[in-house]
Amino acid sequence: MCWASEVVKMAGTKDKKPEKKPKTGTPSNTSVCVVCHEEKTGHVVRDDLLIRSIRAVKNFLHIAANNRLVVCKGCVEKHRAKRADFEKKLALYGGGGLLIIIIFTLISRTLQGFAVSLLLGLFVAALALFSYHPASEAK
Repeated sequence: MCWASEVVKMAGTKDKKPEKKPKTGTPSNTSVCVVCHEEKTGHVVRDDLLIRSIRAVKNFLHIAANNRLVVCKGCVEKHRAKRADFEKKLALYGGGGLLIIIIFTLISRTLQGFAVSLLLGLFVAALALFSYHPASEAK
């Protein structure tokens, strides 16, 4: 049998309609705790710039689950501690980055020196994102 006859046979059969995939970016009905990573209900996590950026990348790659992020009642204390740790690191690294920018700019006094100090300062400040933990409505 030749491949052309197979194609004709396949063209004559009715295919099932493909399942409709949900639109990317639509939230699912699942609530996932950001601390224990289990499906639970709780306080809603704020949708900030970093979370929206991560979701946009995942939607582009078609791997987004679009879960609703929450903090369950059992994890509120852990969440507060992790968020406080992130805020401390953000202030520390942000201050260090600003100090680097000021010192290197005063030392070099050139446009290239300012550009290098700006990049180095922003890099140091961005190191705080390695310990990122989102904010929530939990009080």
